Amino acid sequence: MGDNGKKITKEAELFLHLSGYNYNPANYVFSEMVTMKGIQSVLKCDLGYISRLLKKNRKKGYIRSEKVKVENKLRIQNGYFLTQRGEKVALKINEFVNNHN
Repeated sequence: MGDNGKKITKEAELFLHLSGYNYNPANYVFSEMVTMKGIQSVLKCDLGYISRLLKKNRKKGYIRSEKVKVENKLRIQNGYFLTQRGEKVALKINEFVNNHN
């Protein structure tokens, strides 16, 4: 929460969450936390909303999706990662949160 009592948006939470995960093709297996279900477990909202947030920010060039193997899962899934532009946005959000707590 900021000093004015407002919570950060789900979109900001998405950027902060994804900032903890980097896409490296040398990694064969990724955490489930980069999938829609993993993101949903952190943001605590429905998959439809997560899908819309991801689509909106992919169009803006902040997020990209990659086919990844997920820990303890048999099927390849879409993993979501910040682009360089998205990482810059996440840094600004992180600075804002740190300065308003």
